[in-house]
Amino acid sequence: MGIIDTIKTIKKVQTEDVIMVLIGKFVYSYGKDAYIMSYIFGYKLKLIENNIYVCAFPKNG
Repeated sequence: MGIIDTIKTIKKVQTEDVIMVLIGKFVYSYGKDAYIMSYIFGYKLKLIENNIYVCAFPKNG
């Protein structure tokens, strides 16, 4: 199971929460959560798969 499948599974249970995943030294948000993080903090969005966007920022910053 990949990270995107895991995020989708979590979003089925936690529909109103922003899901952030710590991978290495970066924190990632996917899908609509990435749009929220980008809008609030001004982070850039990156298209990674079929209309799935990611927003990442360093854990210490």
